[in-house]
Amino acid sequence: MKIREISVRSVEDAEKLMRKIGVDEIGVRVMSPKTSHKYVYMKDMTLTQCHIIKQVALANNTDAAVHKQVVTGRIEKSDILLFGTVKQLGYIAKSLSHQQFKLKEVANEIERIIKVRKNRIWKFRGRKIDLTKKTAIMGILNVTPDSFSDGGKWTNIDNALRHCETMVNEGADIIDVGGESTRPGARKVGLAEELGRVIPLIEKIKQNFDIPVSIDTYKSKVAEEAAKAGAEIVNDISGLNFDSNMPDIIARNKMGCCIMHILGTPENMQKNPYYEDVIDEINDYFNVSMMKAKEKGVDTDAIVIDPGIGFGKRVIDNLMILNRLNEFDIHGVPVLVGLSRKSFIGKVLNLEVNERLFSTVGAQIVAYMRGADILRVHDVKAAYDSIRIAEAITNEADVE
Repeated sequence: MKIREISVRSVEDAEKLMRKIGVDEIGVRVMSPKTSHKYVYMKDMTLTQCHIIKQVALANNTDAAVHKQVVTGRIEKSDILLFGTVKQLGYIAKSLSHQQFKLKEVANEIERIIKVRKNRIWKFRGRKIDLTKKTAIMGILNVTPDSFSDGGKWTNIDNALRHCETMVNEGADIIDVGGESTRPGARKVGLAEELGRVIPLIEKIKQNFDIPVSIDTYKSKVAEEAAKAGAEIVNDISGLNFDSNMPDIIARNKMGCCIMHILGTPENMQKNPYYEDVIDEINDYFNVSMMKAKEKGVDTDAIVIDPGIGFGKRVIDNLMILNRLNEFDIHGVPVLVGLSRKSFIGKVLNLEVNERLFSTVGAQIVAYMRGADILRVHDVKAAYDSIRIAEAITNEADVE
């Protein structure tokens, strides 16, 4: 007989262990919710709500943390941290659903949280990218003279095509073509100029490579023309907020839809950005933008979200987003992260743009470990190799 502690990081890990033991599938399904612990944070709850939620939690063999003055009544409101297994939280939600004091709304939110399962099959224009099997690599191809990292490198179409071929050979799953720099303080580019940069290149890529092309734009006309040229995804840094026609174009062309969070515009986004709760505020933003997309007919299966590293964020905001990336899973769609060579890395380590490869790779591995499904990168080979070995380790791949 041997007894030891074992590492179980997810429900999937627990299910794998149960099957290894020989538990039947019904048993796996019954016990699975008991293995998953979740934490639910509630803001500005009344004292009555605090007392009832805590008592219901205790009755279900778990607990809820509240402000120390709730018991004395010296404060009017408190936040609550409720925690327990999925099964316990389900019982708590059921009990609260019969209560007054707006606790039915609380119960509905708890139910929503425990039931959400992130869709990891990205569908668009007849394609499917299965993100359950591997983290997708989106290679960056900027045909701009002023992008922060590779500005001017690929403005010649032949050079751009050669770089595209390199990225495809190195393992890119998507090529993201951009014709307007969105670095902090970047100047706006006119419609004709942006179209002239990206459309001929997209046409050439589609003629030469069987790979999904994403158009990095917030202009609906650019997205529409890019779709005609063969682009299959719109990567909108404005989260569908700068051009009201964008959701229509995406829906009509059945394109993939990357909704990114930004605070402000590229011209002003880094002028003293501030959040009370960066994760909470980004989640609220995603709720609104995803609703816009769905109301115009964009399928949920076509949507991915991107918290927008460096787009109206302080260094601490970027670090917090990456560390708490799994909190965006509440939306039930894949999460894209673009952190390659960005300034927060330079500020943490005092590095210039061309010195940030190793630190970028380290941050990308953390993003993968925290739940990133797609990584937008400059250095495809480095990202591909590091993420594939990380996946082999975390999945305990049987490789001979």
